[in-house]
Order: sequence, then structure tokens, then C-alpha cells
Amino acid sequence: MKVNIIYYGYFREITGKCKEFSDFDVQNLKELFYQLNKKYNFELNIDEVLISVNGIYQNYSDYELNENDEVIILPPMSGG
Repeated sequence: MKVNIIYYGYFREITGKCKEFSDFDVQNLKELFYQLNKKYNFELNIDEVLISVNGIYQNYSDYELNENDEVIILPPMSGG
């Protein structure tokens, strides 16, 4: 399934990319993050990051993806 992935912060540094089109055989966010982790060796797990799909933040790793979805991956936020 083709998805457009946009990286911010830590993930941009690790991948060396601000975005990429991915063609992994995945059905949901958990599977996508697993494949990206295998490819880039992220040091965070899916429960520690913020993920947006088509502009809506998703809290469920089993959220089903569709062809050409835009997935934005952000590192954990801290604030004060």
C-alpha cells in the first residue's frame, strides 16, 4: 500500500528525509511503524510518538490505513 510519510524532529534526523512515499505491505499504523523501525532503527515505539493520518491525530496503533493516506510522524512533545 502506498502512503505518503512526513517526518518531523527526531524522525527527520534519523531518516535524513522530510518525506517519502512508502510502498510497504501494511494494513495499519502499527505495521507501518514496525516496517519503518526495521528500515531506520527508530529508538521510540509507536506508543511514544504522535501520528496524524490525513490531518487527524490517531491514538490507535490498529488504525487502518488506505491507499495514498498522508501519515505524519512526530516525536513526543514536551512543554512547559
